[in-house]
Amino acid sequence: MKGNKPTVLLADDEESVRELLLQLLQREKCEVVAVAGDGEEALQLYQQYKPDITLLDIKMPKLDGMGVLRKIREQDKESFICIISADAFPDILREAAKLRVAGYVVKPIVGKKTRSIINKYEKHRSKEKLPPSVISDKKPFQPSERELINAQWLIDSIQFPAVPEAVTALQKEMAKSEPDVDYVTEIISGEILIRSHHWR
Repeated sequence: MKGNKPTVLLADDEESVRELLLQLLQREKCEVVAVAGDGEEALQLYQQYKPDITLLDIKMPKLDGMGVLRKIREQDKESFICIISADAFPDILREAAKLRVAGYVVKPIVGKKTRSIINKYEKHRSKEKLPPSVISDKKPFQPSERELINAQWLIDSIQFPAVPEAVTALQKEMAKSEPDVDYVTEIISGEILIRSHHWR
């Protein structure tokens, strides 16, 4: 933290996305301490600055966002990290959950999503840390996994414009005593893919 401002590392290989996020984060009173255009640079800057918030694009040269996330988690299990992408697949969502990401931000980037990241960070900072929680490769969800899902990091991915059927299906599945892990990730990734193609 710099004063009351959370420090941010921003990593995306698209200059236009970096510039937009920089403006939105500054509007939210964040201190962007470092900006990276590839994964190796992002990892180096993370180690140098130890930011409060790290935003990682999935698709970056040299080392992709998931690669950066894995290496960071080898050193720091609790840092606040959000993944940015226009696309998502069940295996990516599952691994991101295992690695305890704080959020999955779907492009295009807008102010509302940036505000959501900051709100989550403030809750993360003020709350007692949750015990390590992973999403297993076997179904159904464990209680700690349900807590992770209900924390909204996945459900937040399905914000307007969303396919109503996808939202309804997700809500119904999460209401079950034993939600199906694979089905949940398929719903979410399918909805993200629909929207990403819509915005291209």
